[in-house]
Amino acid sequence: MQIGWIIAAGIVAVVAILFGLYAYKNLYPVSARYREIALQAGYVEKDASLPDGSIIHYGESPDNGPALLLIHGQGGDWTNYGETLPQLAKRYHVFSVDCYGHGGSTHDPALYNCVVNSKALVWFIKNVVKEAAYLSGHSSGGIMASWIAANEPSLARGLVIEDSPLFEVTPQEMTEGAGCAAWFDSFLLRHQYLNQTLEPDFAVYYAENGYFMKFFGKMQRTIVDTVRANREKHPDETVRIYWLPGMITEGMYLPKFDLRFSDTFYTGSWFDGMDQAETLANIQCPTVYIKALVKYGKDGVLYAANSDEDAQRVMQLIADCQMVTIRSGHNIHCEHPNFFVKAFDLLPMCAE
Repeated sequence: MQIGWIIAAGIVAVVAILFGLYAYKNLYPVSARYREIALQAGYVEKDASLPDGSIIHYGESPDNGPALLLIHGQGGDWTNYGETLPQLAKRYHVFSVDCYGHGGSTHDPALYNCVVNSKALVWFIKNVVKEAAYLSGHSSGGIMASWIAANEPSLARGLVIEDSPLFEVTPQEMTEGAGCAAWFDSFLLRHQYLNQTLEPDFAVYYAENGYFMKFFGKMQRTIVDTVRANREKHPDETVRIYWLPGMITEGMYLPKFDLRFSDTFYTGSWFDGMDQAETLANIQCPTVYIKALVKYGKDGVLYAANSDEDAQRVMQLIADCQMVTIRSGHNIHCEHPNFFVKAFDLLPMCAE
């Protein structure tokens, strides 16, 4: 009998410890320390002023090798590369930029276009980096990195495309068939938020209307009330709820991200002047394509950046391309930093 109580107490203790770790991770995620991690690794934040008056904010590492330009995905900023930044700084001279509409770079809807932002980054390479660079972009950032490599081949020593939504990014592509989660949970949702006046707080609006929130069933009402209370108490802080996964709350409050940037994906204007197939076919430099494994919901909705068929099309179009896959969420560099850094070794000159 006594042994039974000891075993039961042990199980309770283990469960309590595991829940405590889960709660701590949700309240104090490593992403909250990304800027601190970068600055401790020697990165310095700077601004570059372009001829048109716009600003590109960026973080620059010490010069420990060839230039590497990092272009984050939608909703992030230069610090989003987090735990990979110290590792990359040991091998490269890293320039991690804020895209227009993000972080400290200019927030102006007139600039929220793939070609416009890519051309600004071409200017950045020529005038700030001042040498050909390895290019790496996550999600929409990977599409811009691809545009630079295709249209300014002398500036691209190599290219790493990280889980970019190629051929699954225009409104027509994202709504074909059952559609994709990015459309329902990001672009459509944010467009609807921007065109309503009943709920001023996007965090609360997301808790009430987010595509993935419906899977919480009756618990969703509790989440909405908790998020609203959290925002009223901490209006200038990221939503942190100990029992709700940080991957959900992270995107509720994005003070340095202009939601109007997302609206250009709803309208399709972000892609004006950009041909995906032509761009990929014109890439000449060695390329590594990092792809998260594809998932589908029970409703047939695509829970990935793009499909396996889309990925194969990418591989067929880029002349010198290797694809590596991993079971991961969309932010591979955050979830698997070592895997992301090692992917650069597949580029011929990076492996030397």
